[in-house]
Amino acid sequence: MTSTAETVSKPLFSKTVPQWFILTVVILSVVTIFAYRSIQVMIVQNRWVSHTHEVIETIGSAIGNLYRMQGDVRGFVISGQPLYLSDFVATRPQVQKEVIKLQEMVKDNPAQAERAHAFFTAVNQRFDIGETTIKTYQESGFKAAADRITGGIGQHQMEEVQKLASVMQDTERELLAQRESDAHDAAYTALMADAFGVGAGLLVLSLVFWLIQREASRREQSEVQMQRAIWETQQISNMADFLQGCQTTQEAFEIIGQNLPRFIPGTRGLIGMINNSHNAIQTAKCWGENSTCPLEFPPEECWALRRGRIHLYEGDQNNPKCSHIAGNPVASLCVPLVAHGEMIGLLYIESEDRATFSEERTRFIRIVAEQASLAIANLKLQETLRYQSIRDPLTKLFNRRYMEATLEREISRARRQKQPLSVIMADIDHFKKFNDTYGHEAGDAVLMEFGKLLAQHARSEDVACRLGGEEFILLLPGADMDCARERAELLCRITRQMAVQHNREALGNVTVSLGVACYPEHGELPESLLNLADVMLYQAKRNGRDQVAIAGQTGKITANKE
Repeated sequence: MTSTAETVSKPLFSKTVPQWFILTVVILSVVTIFAYRSIQVMIVQNRWVSHTHEVIETIGSAIGNLYRMQGDVRGFVISGQPLYLSDFVATRPQVQKEVIKLQEMVKDNPAQAERAHAFFTAVNQRFDIGETTIKTYQESGFKAAADRITGGIGQHQMEEVQKLASVMQDTERELLAQRESDAHDAAYTALMADAFGVGAGLLVLSLVFWLIQREASRREQSEVQMQRAIWETQQISNMADFLQGCQTTQEAFEIIGQNLPRFIPGTRGLIGMINNSHNAIQTAKCWGENSTCPLEFPPEECWALRRGRIHLYEGDQNNPKCSHIAGNPVASLCVPLVAHGEMIGLLYIESEDRATFSEERTRFIRIVAEQASLAIANLKLQETLRYQSIRDPLTKLFNRRYMEATLEREISRARRQKQPLSVIMADIDHFKKFNDTYGHEAGDAVLMEFGKLLAQHARSEDVACRLGGEEFILLLPGADMDCARERAELLCRITRQMAVQHNREALGNVTVSLGVACYPEHGELPESLLNLADVMLYQAKRNGRDQVAIAGQTGKITANKE
């Protein structure tokens, strides 16, 4: 720029001083006026650029809130938590406000205004579908609402909304490119005009250049922020989609552990979950090179968990270092994982670059942590529901439904592998006596103690179940008749030795009668095996109880009384 000014100014210095002064004043005036008008044009164009950015961001925000609404509906249907319903109710006016704002911003463009109106209608229809799904859940229950969700009507409408949003965003990006080009042309014209200034014009040129740089920097910063926001939204949305598809918390931990190093390169960290006793953080996933993750540590060692908010340590005295941090990282960030108002775990990230945890990056990590917390909490709830559907709530053994499905599967496997399979059916003797004499709570104590005994003496491949009442069953894959007899005799003997107390009162001796049947000798179908084992159980009862009756054998088998 300087060399150009000097080249233009050399012939002017050959003029007389009055001519030079007059020419300088004229050039300065012309350049100043021309530069001023160019700057005004550039400012106007930059305002249009900012306006276009705002339109694109508004569309993106509305779409993001719609996805959040969709997640609230699914979360409410899955968990029945009122929090999801309140979030859904709060989201609708927020999205409507954004869409009304969008209509106002694009009213100068008829085509975009028409699309904005259609977008407004489609968004309301999507909310109506969500409200109908919630109403279906409240009136008809989980299955009806789940069928409605899996039917795809909401997803189809969401695709229509996304299609409209994409068309509007593409149109705005085309306008953005044109307006950026116009702003660039205006800036270039102003620079060329200023290049002809000399003398006092250099001061004007410096001022104009400063204004241009300020506007360009503001625009560039706006573009960078917009691109960063779009990237972050895309990454969070992509991770959220995968998290929604997870079936176990371990799958969710793997998804988070794979994505965080990609979002924040060069970092190490872990996800820790609070155990059931709330006295330890147990590491669920660890990532990063040369990472040293403790298997568990007390919650009190983390300042974030103590205070219930993000804790940043940057190697100085402003914030103390958490005791659970191994080594001496340059910077570390602890983020509590909170869902439904309950603290469920910790997200810990460390880096050797202090700039890693900038304000923008910390905000992004906090959003990731919120998404992860909600997904993990939902999966834990689903796992609890699955556990409750196959477990007896009193004894924690498997229930009848699980036993029937497992027996059918194990018989098919035994048939393929030509292996035996035995069934031991057990019934606590004179159980009604415990209820009548000591009360139902004492009877429950007997059932729980026997269930514990049955589980303790079951192999890893065995399946211990409570059929109902005082009846239990033990499936023994791979066990032949001799092995089953030995196991039944052992159960009979150790039950006799079992001491049960309730309210510090001994409940007396407990005995059990057992019936044994074996595949394939005594039947090749689940029903035949169960029926025969049940028949043998009642044979043991008729023979005097506290003994084992085996299919195909006469007489009784009583375990040695020690």
